[in-house]
Parts: sequence; structure tokens; C-alpha cells
Amino acid sequence: MKTLEDLKKTLKDDETLKTFRSLEKEILDNPDYKAAYDDLLQKQQRMVQAEHKKAANLPALKREYDGALETLKTHPVIEQYLHLQEDINKDVQMLFSILETELNNDLDT
Repeated sequence: MKTLEDLKKTLKDDETLKTFRSLEKEILDNPDYKAAYDDLLQKQQRMVQAEHKKAANLPALKREYDGALETLKTHPVIEQYLHLQEDINKDVQMLFSILETELNNDLDT
């Protein structure tokens, strides 16, 4: 379990995650930012549901989402938050991939 504790400490001390949390707090504390971000998430949810159902209105929903995303990117705080969110998601996916590979290797031997 030492490795897990090391990972927790590394994540806790990571400057990218600290910046992300700070930006997240700033967004949540600003009603205009929060409303705009929540609206984007709702549009994303509708788009994903339409994609799953293969709905005919998917292209319109995608344009609506893309427009809202571009508008949000004009806010420096939200733009930086979204960029860090994307970077962190990539890092998490890479971490899961490494863990999965290592676990599978351990199970195969």
C-alpha cells in the first residue's frame, strides 16, 4: 500500500490539480460562470443522449454545443479550466491504461 500512499501524495501536491481546483472554485463562486458552464453540460448531455439514440437532431445539438463551448472559451478562467480538465482526463486515462496493463500482466504470469 506504500505505492498507493505515494500516488495520493503526488496527486495532492500536483500543481496542475491545485490550479484546476482553484479554477473550479472560482467558477462555482461566480454565478455567471457557473450558469454558463452548467448550460454547456446540459447541452453536452442532450447531445450524448441524441448520439446514443441516433436521433435526427444530433447535428443541430452538436452545433448548439459547439457554439456554447466557443462562447465559454472567451472567458479566460473557464477556457483554462476546460483545458486543464482535458489534460487531467488524458492523464487519468493513461494511468488506468497502465494499471490495467500491469494487472493483466500480473494475472497472466
